[in-house]
Amino acid sequence: MPAILRGSFIVYLLIVATAAWRSRPRLIALAVLSIYFLWLGMWDVFAFIAGLWLAENQISEESDMAEDGEKGESLLPSSSPAPSSSSPTRYLSWSSPSTTMLIRKKLILPFRVMNILFFLLGFYLLCLPDDPFIPYGFRFLLRFQPAGWTTSAKSLSIPQFCWKSVGAVLTVYSLSNSPALQHVLGKYGILQYLGKISFSLYLVHQSVYQLFREPLKRHIWRSIAWYQYPGGDLADREPLAYAVTWIVEFMLLGPLVVFVADEFARYIEPKCLAATKEIEKWLTRK
Repeated sequence: MPAILRGSFIVYLLIVATAAWRSRPRLIALAVLSIYFLWLGMWDVFAFIAGLWLAENQISEESDMAEDGEKGESLLPSSSPAPSSSSPTRYLSWSSPSTTMLIRKKLILPFRVMNILFFLLGFYLLCLPDDPFIPYGFRFLLRFQPAGWTTSAKSLSIPQFCWKSVGAVLTVYSLSNSPALQHVLGKYGILQYLGKISFSLYLVHQSVYQLFREPLKRHIWRSIAWYQYPGGDLADREPLAYAVTWIVEFMLLGPLVVFVADEFARYIEPKCLAATKEIEKWLTRK
C-alpha cells in the first residue's frame, strides 16, 4: 500500500537523520513531528512516527534501567530489587529510603491511574466506525479536532482515521507501561488465540463485514423500529434501535469473523507460506 511504503521511508529517513542524536532530543523531535502531522490530518505519517517514538522510548527506558542496575551493583546488596523501567520513580531509586517511599506514594498511584485512562481512551477511540461522519457517542470529539481534518471533500474519513491512530498509540503506550495489563492479556488463552490468528483476522474481516453488515443491519433495524434504516445522522433519532442494532450485529458477525479467520489460518495460510518458500527457493537458486 502507498501509505505503508511512504511511512516506511519516513521512518528510515528519520532513523538515519537522528542516528547521532542523544535519546532525549530524538524523543522530543519525534513527538513534535508526530503531533504536527496529526494536526495536518496525515494520520498515516503520524502513526508511523509515533510508533518510532514508542520504540525509542522503550529502548531509552531499558537503557536507563540497565545503567541503574550497574550502579546498584556497587551501591545496594544483591537482594535489592532493580527499578522497573515503567516506574515513574526509576530515576530516584538511589535516594534515601524515606524519600523513595514518599515519592512512590505520591507518584505511582497517579501514574497507574493515568495509564489505565490512556488504555480506556485508546480502546474507545479504536471503536470509532469507518462511517464518513462522526456517529452518536463520539460527537464530543468534534470539539477537539483541527479544522484542517475536514476542509477537503475527499477527506470525509480523515477524522476517523486520525482519532483511531491516536487510539492505537495510546493503547500501545499504556500496554507497554503496565505490567498489570500485560499480565491480563497474557493470562487468558482466548486473547493469545486471537493474537495467533490476528493476521487472518486482518485479511478476512472486511470481506465478512462487507458481505453481511448492511443486510443484517437493515433487517435488525426494521425489526425494531418498523421502518427502513435511514442511515447517517437520521439514525441517531432512535438511540435504542441504533444501540441494539450495532450490539446484535457485533454479537453475530464477531464470532463469524473469528470462525472464518480460524479456517483461513488452519487451511489456507500454511499453503500460502509453503508456496512462498518454494518461490523464494526458485528465485534464490544458483
